[in-house]
Amino acid sequence: MFRFFGCPFRTNWLIVACVITIYAGLTGAALPVLRATLLLWVACTGVWMKRRVAGIHALAVVGALLLVWNPVSVVSIGTQLSFLATAVLISLGAWFRDQPTREPIERLIEKNRGVLTNAASRLSRSLCWGILLSASVWIASVPLVASEFHRFVPVAVGTNLLIAPLLPFVMAAGFACLITIGLPVELCAPLGVVAGFMFDTLTWVVAGVASVPASTLRVHALPTWWIVIWYLTLSLLLLHLCDHSKMMKESRGRCFGGVYREIDWSSFRQKMYTFGVFLFGFGVLGVGLQLMPQTLKESRVTIAAMGHGCGIVLKSREGHCLVYDAGRLGASGTALRSLKATLLRQRIHTIDHLILSHADTDHFNAVPGLLDEFYVDQVIVSPQFLASSSRSVTELQTLLVKHGVPVRTVLRGDVISIGKSCIARVLHPQRTPNMGVRSDNENSIVLDVAVESKRMLLTGDIEGDALRALLRSGLPQADILIAPHHGSKTGLPREITSEVRPCLVVVSGSGGRDWPFVCQNFHQGWTGLRAVLRTEGEQSADRGAVSITMSDGTMAVRQFTPTGWRRVL
Repeated sequence: MFRFFGCPFRTNWLIVACVITIYAGLTGAALPVLRATLLLWVACTGVWMKRRVAGIHALAVVGALLLVWNPVSVVSIGTQLSFLATAVLISLGAWFRDQPTREPIERLIEKNRGVLTNAASRLSRSLCWGILLSASVWIASVPLVASEFHRFVPVAVGTNLLIAPLLPFVMAAGFACLITIGLPVELCAPLGVVAGFMFDTLTWVVAGVASVPASTLRVHALPTWWIVIWYLTLSLLLLHLCDHSKMMKESRGRCFGGVYREIDWSSFRQKMYTFGVFLFGFGVLGVGLQLMPQTLKESRVTIAAMGHGCGIVLKSREGHCLVYDAGRLGASGTALRSLKATLLRQRIHTIDHLILSHADTDHFNAVPGLLDEFYVDQVIVSPQFLASSSRSVTELQTLLVKHGVPVRTVLRGDVISIGKSCIARVLHPQRTPNMGVRSDNENSIVLDVAVESKRMLLTGDIEGDALRALLRSGLPQADILIAPHHGSKTGLPREITSEVRPCLVVVSGSGGRDWPFVCQNFHQGWTGLRAVLRTEGEQSADRGAVSITMSDGTMAVRQFTPTGWRRVL
């Protein structure tokens, strides 16, 4: 607009840079936004100094500035994707701009063609160029997206082409609303309507594409060495494109000994084909690594840090998975994130057995999210769970029917096979209902799990009279005890450790305000107890997920802390 009104070229750049800087501040100046703003300022500096700015060099300057200002930014997935996409676009743009111009005869033929034919030809060229840009950015970002989000999104190329024309209008409408916020409502209201319509349209397009079957697929994380080699090769390719662009400019603008420097196109094409073949072959190797069955030398149990809740993941050496409970008090989203991270870290995408101990929501409110994110082969509950009058239980049953997940009920004596190296036996609820049992907690599914040569007792929230009855009937000795009712004193800590005699007790939660008393009672019940761990606590060293690996008669216990995994015993 300023250029149209005759404003000097360098002044235009300065005004644009100032406006974009204000816009970046209004939007919160996140790292990708800061990257774009700094890149514009580098270009503006080049204009004012009358020096040509090479895009890839400017991006490197911006990267160095951000690295000095905030070194941690390099590990941010948003920053990595932002720089990666920009580098690809800059390199391809520089290469495309410096392609040889068309022959005069081609320009003459185009001039004599009809207006519609020329318009269709330009549209076709623009579409092909858009597909090339979108596909290039998609190919470059696939490994990062797969490793961070465990997603492969094949429809991204077409989606970019659909939303790209909308984005300038969405941003312009939002910016207009921001800068006119102090004007009378009569003037601002139409802008708000337009901005709302543009945002709704953009959201509708993305949601429509996301609803297409197989638009996004869950994948395992790729090995770090594969990702490093992929991006080293990609960096060499982008640098080669930029170097070739520089050579083409020299061939058009300089003369060496009276002979113009010729570009060896056959050599360039051969190098590009070599890069393409290598990337294709290496990509096929990555797909093969995804499809290879994972062979394990051990079985692993992970008690996730769920807050006041429970989420226990057992993966046998054969690769079968059992999840015992999936929920947290009042924060289903947080519970889902914790459990999802635990599952994906172990490359688990299929849950063979999802056991819900009882009908309290802090033990199953993350299940709807699990059903969307993972394939659940079977849900196991007690008959008392299905008979619950809770609205949450009714909604969950409806959801299970919608997803086509079979539901199995178990009682004392039933067996759940998780593989050759792992089997679970149900100890509670009783087959003959205890009419005195009134709470959901007392109907918790209690499992005696044999993992390799070790045994583990999963107790849910069993407490009170039901737990006393279970103790009278006899509990088996176990190496690992998951404390009843999140370490509460109603879980009879002294009595249960005296009966079970574990070497490790794990509390899924903080143990509550009675924690010192409960911890003391655990140790008083059995002097052979070597450690009592909890997933939540007041100190950083006293909280975090607990991982237990079992193999060849040995057991290793680690706990996750802010400084990483620490060995416990």
